[in-house]
Amino acid sequence: MTEWLTQVTTFIQTWDNSVLFITAASFLAWIIWRVLYKRLEFITAKTPFHWDDLTLQALKTPISTLIWCWPATISLGYVLQKHIESELNWLNTLKLLLVISIFVWITLRLINNIEEFVLEKQTRDETTVQAVAKIARLFFMTVGALTVMQAFGLSYLAYSLLVVSVA
Repeated sequence: MTEWLTQVTTFIQTWDNSVLFITAASFLAWIIWRVLYKRLEFITAKTPFHWDDLTLQALKTPISTLIWCWPATISLGYVLQKHIESELNWLNTLKLLLVISIFVWITLRLINNIEEFVLEKQTRDETTVQAVAKIARLFFMTVGALTVMQAFGLSYLAYSLLVVSVA
């Protein structure tokens, strides 16, 4: 038992304490999110509107992913900072890409949920609903791609000039 305890103590001393603290804080934030989600799910089930249910379902997995991945990038920065002497500017870009992808993911999930809800009611033309949903998905994926390009320092104007000059 004492051998195991000394191994754990050695591990904690050699490992960066801030990484362990960030991981523990992420776990705590995730637990709070899960409790809050269950409470909100209970509240939205009582309302006559289905839009709040659809929005909450769209938020569930992306928010959990953000709760785990954002602190992971911070922890990665701490670990790499000790071993690499160059600057880690790419981590800021990675964080920005994470936020952009989470927003796009939430929006796409919401569009899918709304499409399924409208199709289940069978009050609208199925082909029209699917077409509008595809156009909405395409729009938000394009906006997300342009935002990612902007995060990498590319501008839409330069891209459009390149397309025009090639054509």
